[in-house]
Amino acid sequence: DADMAGGPLDPPNRKIDPSDPAFLEVLENALHRIFSSDEGCYDCDGIKIDYAADKVHPELPCEDPSWRGEENYLVHFYGLLRREISRYKTDIQICACAPNWFLAEFLDTNRTGDVYTDDWREHAMRARVLQVCAPGTVAKFDFSGNTREAFPDYIDAARRIGATVQFGNVFTMQGNCDVGTGKTTPADFEMLRRHL
Repeated sequence: DADMAGGPLDPPNRKIDPSDPAFLEVLENALHRIFSSDEGCYDCDGIKIDYAADKVHPELPCEDPSWRGEENYLVHFYGLLRREISRYKTDIQICACAPNWFLAEFLDTNRTGDVYTDDWREHAMRARVLQVCAPGTVAKFDFSGNTREAFPDYIDAARRIGATVQFGNVFTMQGNCDVGTGKTTPADFEMLRRHL
């Protein structure tokens, strides 16, 4: 964060221009640290892209037709990420929530996004939208469906429509969305084994 203060990724500036050499330098350094197997680096195998809603602002060069439009900007940015990360790993996994035909070529999986109910049908509906709007990417049910009551239907729905399932944490499980999260019990692990 200190490296970004006042620089091309400083949130108050709101401007991320992938053609800006200063931005490219910060991005290259960050991606090297995250994906490289060099000493002192994290050697990660994938990246999950969130908060894509905060992406296009008036400061971008809208007079340039090659940058005009939200989708065009994202095609530039996601393509840049894919190219830069591939310098470190050829089998990198990029996960996003991007139901967009033009972004599909840069993504490996598309998650259904945060669903704040334990109704598996919302994940299934979102996954079908992703399968149609971003063909070729694997739809992934987000981990917000791992509630005790909904889990069997959640897993079965993913299996039926050819989606995968993402888990953020198997050490806690919700009773339902109105009940707080509690420690996963032996019975919960048995349920996971039965349905996975």
